[in-house]
Amino acid sequence: MPNARSSGHGSQPDRQATNEELTVTNNSLILSDEQFRTLFYSDSTANIVISDTGTIELYNGAAEKIFGYLANEAVGQNIRLLMPGPDKTRHDRYPRDFFEGGIKKAIGMGREVTGRRRNGEEFSMRLGVGEILVGNKKSFIGSITDLTEVKGLEAQARRSQRLEAVGQLAGGIAHDFNNLLAVISGNADMLSRKTAGNEDAQPEINAISRAVERGASLTRRLLSFSREQELDSTSTDLPALISSLEDMLRRTLGETTELTLVHGANLWDATVDAHAFENALLNLSINARDAMPAGGELTIRTANVTFNEADVKRHKELQPGDYVEVTVIDTGIGIPADALEKVFEPFFTTKNVGKGSGLGLSMVYGFVKQSNGSITVASKLGQGTAVSLYLPRAREVANQKLADDRPESVPRGTERILVVEDDPDLREIVVAMLSDEGYEIVTASRGDAAIELLKGGHTFDLLFSDIVLPGSMNGLEIAEEAKRLQPGIRLLFTSGYADTTISRKAQNDPKMTLLGKPYQRAVLLKKVREILDSGTEQFVDGAI
Repeated sequence: MPNARSSGHGSQPDRQATNEELTVTNNSLILSDEQFRTLFYSDSTANIVISDTGTIELYNGAAEKIFGYLANEAVGQNIRLLMPGPDKTRHDRYPRDFFEGGIKKAIGMGREVTGRRRNGEEFSMRLGVGEILVGNKKSFIGSITDLTEVKGLEAQARRSQRLEAVGQLAGGIAHDFNNLLAVISGNADMLSRKTAGNEDAQPEINAISRAVERGASLTRRLLSFSREQELDSTSTDLPALISSLEDMLRRTLGETTELTLVHGANLWDATVDAHAFENALLNLSINARDAMPAGGELTIRTANVTFNEADVKRHKELQPGDYVEVTVIDTGIGIPADALEKVFEPFFTTKNVGKGSGLGLSMVYGFVKQSNGSITVASKLGQGTAVSLYLPRAREVANQKLADDRPESVPRGTERILVVEDDPDLREIVVAMLSDEGYEIVTASRGDAAIELLKGGHTFDLLFSDIVLPGSMNGLEIAEEAKRLQPGIRLLFTSGYADTTISRKAQNDPKMTLLGKPYQRAVLLKKVREILDSGTEQFVDGAI
């Protein structure tokens, strides 16, 4: 090689590199390569290095976990191995465009793409691609983040938001519908009394009453979905409760369906409303039966489960702790994948027209959520469906609650009652039912009008108020002012549905009673008499 010469302009002379300098450079390159490989293979992010022709050159352990291919299976293969069909045909032009035209469609830009695992599963991933230049050789390094869990959480959040909005709508519809049912029920009661002894009129009146009962059942399901139906949650032995329903379930399922109950050992009690749980289990069983038109197997399993901080990521509404799991498994036709996200929405059903209202699973969803639990559905076409309920463990011993008897007599009275109800038709029928039994009734349609009556020198023995009212005051706020103005006044509330905060306040106050709409005339009259006579009330639901 020629000797180095000076340029004659004061610049550093060109010279040949010494052997010592070449050795230092080579050692630096070796050290750099070792550091790169150490970082590359130890990184928790999936890293893949490909040549300018798309051949996989390096492939780390994190990539093995994501894609399912071992390094010795992937290295030497074209990167198309890890791509779904459409992307395979487009990939080869990316390096060509980069080299020939400098177009960096995928190079140097992070973006969301679809990957393909060894088992054929396609999944969303975040891909960032960078360029590596060693001498004249160009390679590319891709850093990959699996977005499967993130996408799942995003979808769960979207479903929760959608169901929350639908629930609010359902609650509002149920409130208005319950007002209508209360009017119909009240007028049917009054008509029955006026036509007593007229046998020709009774079939029509009874038909009206049955229709009201069906309507009330429908709104209770809507309210359960919207979580506005008050639950009486107590410590409950779920295996014992399920076993007590076995005969009814077998009759419901029919002879072609085999029922199996599998209870885990030493099961905890759960904090649930036993009646609501029975309805939920019956709905799930009926759905399972309908999914097995030619017969099949239905299994109900119970088990103790404990969720830690990592587990609750899959059930965002849960807190870490102990739960009782109840899973209903069928061997039916399964649910299409595109329908799984909608199964909890009211009125959505995969059944044929006339075969279901679409409220069964929505009611179960509402019951579980209001019980501070969680629900999951897993299904594959042709392989059946499994619905799992996770209900919080109770800390007290289970007890059996006895059902209240229906009132058999209608007591009378002469006290003065202030009725606050914004629906004019319902207000009219309430006045008729109470005044016919001797009570003196004064009415108001809004909170401010009621307060004016309380301030105006009128003395009342009882305030009977709807909770949800137009204007700036709800029923509880009217009651607080009424108690201040007339400390001896008794309180009775009613609602087609109540805001859960307001309802919980009423439930926790022993001096407050909530009568659910629609209510029977006899239920209203008995409750009014009990409050006026005793002064010690309890929270009740007088709905039909």
